[in-house]
Amino acid sequence: MISDDERAAPAHLLLARVQLEAGHPEEALPEARRAATLADLPEAHLVLAKVLESMNKLDQAIAEYNLARRSPDAAIGSQAQLGRARILVRMGATKDALSELAALAREPKLRAQALLLTGDCYADLQQGDRARHAYEDAVHAAPD
Repeated sequence: MISDDERAAPAHLLLARVQLEAGHPEEALPEARRAATLADLPEAHLVLAKVLESMNKLDQAIAEYNLARRSPDAAIGSQAQLGRARILVRMGATKDALSELAALAREPKLRAQALLLTGDCYADLQQGDRARHAYEDAVHAAPD
């Protein structure tokens, strides 16, 4: 058993990631919670948010994404912002999601995902032309 001290947080985080990637969010949850509690690292909050989102615990996930957004690492902050936007779309807060996605569409690594979600938002708002353009831009950003 991994000890419950701050030095063990990376091990718990790794176990949570492995379980999440294997499709076992229920098993990932206690490990992710333990990592976030022990070390309070933005990266741990990001993994916990992903686990909670996969379990459809959206309110808890959004709170964890908010904690992850404070990261000095822009990549973690951007991933947290994208996760938050995904949840906002699922909760029907389409306009709020669009404001989150505007900045992400300029990020090269997340551009395609942000544009795809933007298209979904415009489709929800019944703005077909804007949705189509966002989807086309997403294809150009990531042709594969």
